[in-house]
Amino acid sequence: MPVQIGLLFLALLMLGGCAGQATKPPVPQVLPKISVADVKSKPGDYLGKPVRWGGTIAHVTNLKTKTEFEIVSRPLNSLGRPLATDQTDGRFIAVLPGFLDPAIYKKNREITVRGVISSPISRKIGEFTYTFPVVNADQYYLWPNRIETRPLRRDPFFYDPWPYDPWYCSDPYFRRPCYPWW
Repeated sequence: MPVQIGLLFLALLMLGGCAGQATKPPVPQVLPKISVADVKSKPGDYLGKPVRWGGTIAHVTNLKTKTEFEIVSRPLNSLGRPLATDQTDGRFIAVLPGFLDPAIYKKNREITVRGVISSPISRKIGEFTYTFPVVNADQYYLWPNRIETRPLRRDPFFYDPWPYDPWYCSDPYFRRPCYPWW
């Protein structure tokens, strides 16, 4: 009987380890494929439709009750992160409720938003009047900065006290023993 209680306790402990909180994806992926260019060309056809768009923040405007992001759209990967590419469908404005600090949500940061399309807004970029599709976002995710990968640089003045290992065999398919007298 004590062995059965011990096994039951162990089984419950193992099941409890599996019941940890799952990480929630930033935004769901089951939304219709509507691009920024589609909404720009026919804004009336897409009013109230849900979208998931992302890109690079170009400008942040804090108003009394909301924050507006001007975002340069980018294609998204399967996780919803904007790709590091120059390909774009244009710009859009994401409206988020509340105050979001422009020191954190700053220019050139990647963001993904999910929301519904509302009426477009015309604003100026420099001296050009641009019509922005608008997304009233209910979810957003600010992506961490990408880590630049640079090739490792070998120091030319590094002295290796063990420059040669006679028993090291670099070829995994080398059939004979790796000895110093081959």
